[in-house]
Amino acid sequence: MKTPRFLLGLTLALLSCIPAMLPAAEAVKIETVLYLFKSKSIPTIDLSKALHGQAPFSGGGIVVTPPATIVFDGEALVLGAGYTWNGGQVVPPRFSEMITPTIIALVGQPATIRIAVPVQFLEKMPDGSLQVREIARDSADAPRYQLTFTAQPTTDAPQGYGYDLTVKCQMDIATMQGREKIPGIDLDVGRPITARFDKSVEFWSKKSEWFGIMAGQKESGDYTLLILLKVSSADDAPAPAAVPSVVPVTKPGANFGQGIGNLFNIGDLDQQPVARFRRAPTYPYDMRRAGIKGSVVVEFIISTEGDVIDSRVVKSSRPEFEMPALEAVQMWKFKPGRRRGGVVNVRLSQLLEFNIER
Repeated sequence: MKTPRFLLGLTLALLSCIPAMLPAAEAVKIETVLYLFKSKSIPTIDLSKALHGQAPFSGGGIVVTPPATIVFDGEALVLGAGYTWNGGQVVPPRFSEMITPTIIALVGQPATIRIAVPVQFLEKMPDGSLQVREIARDSADAPRYQLTFTAQPTTDAPQGYGYDLTVKCQMDIATMQGREKIPGIDLDVGRPITARFDKSVEFWSKKSEWFGIMAGQKESGDYTLLILLKVSSADDAPAPAAVPSVVPVTKPGANFGQGIGNLFNIGDLDQQPVARFRRAPTYPYDMRRAGIKGSVVVEFIISTEGDVIDSRVVKSSRPEFEMPALEAVQMWKFKPGRRRGGVVNVRLSQLLEFNIER
């Protein structure tokens, strides 16, 4: 089963700490892209075409310096002023991708990206009934991505490579890798099992080029995290605020359906998918309190295993309803659609309504 794209009901905050005694400092843009893959699904990683594929000067992991080509079991990632997968922008199916919005930070000052996801699951009670539970976004057990970056001018980097920055990256990441099994229940709706990444890496970098950082899972090593990072000058951009500011999250669906083969519309099928489990979306608190109703049309793909493996918002009455709708759809389970005797991937659309009365 393909791991769903990471963009499920995410909240992003940028925190910048700016001591009052500092004079005006250079502002930089920090761009990051995260990829997660099962370590066993990529048996070979070839770094022979990378300028550097080595340990950072501080911390654990592997830092790849551009210009570089990393070959993941036949899938080529090229790093330079830009980055490409196999010469284009289509991400290979074995990788789950999350693109975070660009942030602005001051040189020498830490900037933290925190993305946390509330997750619902089913728990079997002593009487055999199933109870819906939720791990809150601010819980220590919630899936989350927290990356803290500090970029500052370097004075001791090796010569000849054009390094002009030292970058420190601190990771505190817990991403879903599966769910606990519920006895007697076939559906994959138990308590989330997370893969942990808790590392600090410091390395030499240069502006306006994409670097790669690879790190293994904290406990078992079942998953590998790949972070692409580019730090660029942002002299003309406004300085970061001294208080936390909320930045919009990039919506899922920019590459909707790409890399998924054997994809059919509902009219192409001999047997339509049948819902086995659905849950209603969570009503946004502020919208409910204000008495605001809404609706969202979500397009999604049901896999040959009956899981929702990709989704995007087609239209909505208000943006506040979009992420709760996507969160709900990603948990749905189906009996797969069939065509000519075999199960196939199916594209569907669904209207989800938010009514105060429900």
